Amino acid sequence: MKQRKQSGQMIIEALVAMGIISVALVAILSLSLQSIRVQLSNRQWTQADQLQQESLEAIRQIRDGIGKIKIDEALYDWDWDADGIWGDLEEPSFFRMYYDRNHNYWILEMVNLTDPKHSDYQLYYDSSTNSFGYPNRGSFASNAKPSSFYRQIVITHRPGITHGKNVICLLNWKQGDLEHEAQINTILTQW
Repeated sequence: MKQRKQSGQMIIEALVAMGIISVALVAILSLSLQSIRVQLSNRQWTQADQLQQESLEAIRQIRDGIGKIKIDEALYDWDWDADGIWGDLEEPSFFRMYYDRNHNYWILEMVNLTDPKHSDYQLYYDSSTNSFGYPNRGSFASNAKPSSFYRQIVITHRPGITHGKNVICLLNWKQGDLEHEAQINTILTQW
């Protein structure tokens, strides 16, 4: 009788131990999944920040003559004159931007679609060069994979400054069910 009681007690102890271990494993797994989600989110925010900084630097290069503005398949230099390209454009003007590997400069291409999540603004990722761009633009890989990022550049005249432009870089992306938007602004003036 005593042996039966001990074996019953051992079974209860084993079940309690398994329950405790199960709860601990579920907690550890939950923390691991949460950690992975946070890492993914941080990676995307870091990429978004890098894309925005890249955008502003590229626009400054275009302004300084190292790059072109593309409107209706024609390429233009940045021109501050009212009679130049800016005088003819409606405001705000909407662009996408890519690096032309053939000419080694940035191109700011007019798209004029107001929806920042339009497919024309979706960036693609080329893992072989670790870069973002648009397929078949500036010799960017045509087999690049769509990323979750959409980049839109909005340019308007800066009131009160003769040769000044407001530049806004909007970056949108989706992570799971959450949609994110980051915006960075700068003012460009003539040097």
